[in-house]
Amino acid sequence: MISITDKSKCCGCAACAQKCPKQCISMEYDAEGCEYPVVNADQCIDCGLCEKACPVLNVDKDEPKSQRAFLVQHNDQKVLAESTSGGAFTALAQAVIANGGIVFGAGYLRGEQLVRAEGAPGRLKVGHFSVESVDELWRFRNSKYVQSVVGPAYPEVKQQLKTGREVLFIGTPCQCEGLLRFLGGKPANLRVADFVCRANPARAVFARQVEWLDAKVGVKGETVLFRDKSRFGYRYSNMCELEGETLYGERLYSEGVETDPYLRAFFADLSDRPICYECPFKKRYRVTDLTCWDFFDVYRLSKE
Repeated sequence: MISITDKSKCCGCAACAQKCPKQCISMEYDAEGCEYPVVNADQCIDCGLCEKACPVLNVDKDEPKSQRAFLVQHNDQKVLAESTSGGAFTALAQAVIANGGIVFGAGYLRGEQLVRAEGAPGRLKVGHFSVESVDELWRFRNSKYVQSVVGPAYPEVKQQLKTGREVLFIGTPCQCEGLLRFLGGKPANLRVADFVCRANPARAVFARQVEWLDAKVGVKGETVLFRDKSRFGYRYSNMCELEGETLYGERLYSEGVETDPYLRAFFADLSDRPICYECPFKKRYRVTDLTCWDFFDVYRLSKE
């Protein structure tokens, strides 16, 4: 059975818990807000499915294959402004939804969705969920420098695939490999996109940051943007807290990478989940259909 004795060997994707036929594995949060599987040994039937579903125990090899690169910038200025970089994910998601598909991504959990991250620290929680309307894609835009809770997203993806719908899932490399291990392969109607991930900061650190922001501004904001382009565009990375749930609320707080404590800890690699310091998924040749990243150095290649 799954047994975590070394926290640097678990990415918290929950594939093992979702795969268990007896549902005897629970994901429990430690003091840092990182979730790890805990097995009820009395109910375990030693089927081994949890170990087979674990992407860390079964890391796909970094085997060379043909690759193509695309430089993308969305042609909708509103989408571009809301996106961390070029808005490529929105373009992919729009195409899937136009085909009658459904999109799974990471966003702030609201209302009834909060149950998906039950037990996670802090009042603002990021988790994976699905949307079926282009008008709802804004919830997935802008980077989240905190680990999203996968929760029941993997079984939901599987159920949608069974109906024949096209499904797009985007997540960190470990979450994407966890999904494919959970499914036991890649169905023809599944599209998977990961991104170049610096690390997953521990949720407890983000929870403390939100507490600090609440006290600093005197108002409980509903959204934190980790890469806000409203002030300096692509030239400078700002963290800000917003009054409302949309990406256009009043800026209650706005600081950059030199002055914001959360960004300073993140870019100094002080607040990451243990496995992120020796990530087994940081590969050139990945199992996903597409790998996205911010091409801020594009002008080094072409002034156009």
